[in-house]
Amino acid sequence: MFSTLSPLVGYSTSRFMILVVLGLVSFACAAPFQLKTTTHSLGTFHPQVPNIPNVPNVPNVPNVPNVPNIPNIPNVPNVPNVPNVPNVPNIPKIPNVPNVPKVPKVPNVPNIPNVPNIPNVPNIPNVPNIPNVPNIPNIPNVPDVPKHEGKNTHHGRFFHIDGSAM
Repeated sequence: MFSTLSPLVGYSTSRFMILVVLGLVSFACAAPFQLKTTTHSLGTFHPQVPNIPNVPNVPNVPNVPNVPNIPNIPNVPNVPNVPNVPNVPNIPKIPNVPNVPKVPKVPNVPNIPNVPNIPNVPNIPNVPNIPNVPNIPNIPNVPDVPKHEGKNTHHGRFFHIDGSAM
């Protein structure tokens, strides 16, 4: 309501509200006094203004005690200059370590079957030494034996003494 009426009066909404509230308060305060009226000689009515009660005296505020002076802070001695730190030499870069190739997995080795125990081989008895065979003397040439027919036959066939067929 106030926002629609305030532009007509020429005040802002907040100022218009204050004026309206003050008007209502003043009207409400003046209403009881209009009942008590006195007749003036001229016939005009003046409302009686009631006595304003005495406002009690405000007690004196005690004096604030003086704040003592803060003593002067002594001068801080100058800090000596820190000597320059010598330059740290550059640390050389560590070359990149090449990647170590992955070791291939070793395939599972199959279990070796148990080898059966070899039976004990009996000891071979010592072979006695063969005595030296004496040299056979040369056999002299045997002269040819003359042929004898009719001797040394075998199934009717004639053979030489040496067994060959005739």
